Amino acid sequence: DFEAALERLNACTAQTGQELQEIARVMEQKQTELERKISQQRPEWEGELSEVRTLAISLRRDMEEFQEAYLRLQDDCRTLEQDANSVIAGLVERIESLERREEGRQRVEERQAEALLQDLVAFR
Repeated sequence: DFEAALERLNACTAQTGQELQEIARVMEQKQTELERKISQQRPEWEGELSEVRTLAISLRRDMEEFQEAYLRLQDDCRTLEQDANSVIAGLVERIESLERREEGRQRVEERQAEALLQDLVAFR
C-alpha cells in the first residue's frame, strides 16, 4: 500500500530529522563546552588546546555533513512522495478506465441479449 509506505517514510524522515537536529544540538553544545573549557585552561596546555580546537573544527564539519545529509533526505522524501502520488494517480486513472470499459461491455451484452430475445420472439 503506497499511502502506508509513504506515511512510514514520512514518519521515518521526521524522526531522522529530529535525531539529526538533536545530534547537531548536542554537538554544538559540546563544542561550546570545549571552547569554554579551553579558554579557562592554563597556557601550558597549549598542545592539548590545539588538539581540542582541531577536534572542534572536525566536529563542526561533521555537524554540517549531517545537516546536508538531512536536507538530501528531505529532498529524496519529497521526490518519493511525488512519485508515489503519480503512481496512485495512474492507478486511479487505470481503474476508472477499466470500470468504463466494463460498463460499456455490459451495455453491449444487454443489447445483444435483447436482440437475441427479439429474434427468438420473431422466430416463434
